[in-house]
Amino acid sequence: MPNPSNELQGVCMENRACVGVAKFNSASLNQPKMEQMKTLLRTNCGILLEGVIAEEAQFRSIALQVCFLYVLSVFCICISVNSVSLQIQWLVININTHFMLDHGLTQQSPPQCKRN
Repeated sequence: MPNPSNELQGVCMENRACVGVAKFNSASLNQPKMEQMKTLLRTNCGILLEGVIAEEAQFRSIALQVCFLYVLSVFCICISVNSVSLQIQWLVININTHFMLDHGLTQQSPPQCKRN
């Protein structure tokens, strides 16, 4: 009878292709070792899951910060644009007031067409 073996192919942690072969003469189930392996697997899965959750929380935090900064910058730009708009309006009002004072006009003065 040929010796049974188990061959596994995959990628190692350094992203290199690797192959492993295990040969054995007999196999038996060791219950305490199985329980230990289950515990280690559960612990490893928990650690990996906590890491993924932490990374996702960090990503969401960064995304919220970026979103907040974007909204804040848009808000500041809007305030700046509104400020410039108000400054222009005040300049126009000021020019209009000086024009009316120079020509002796009031708000109630009727419009007149000047003929040459």
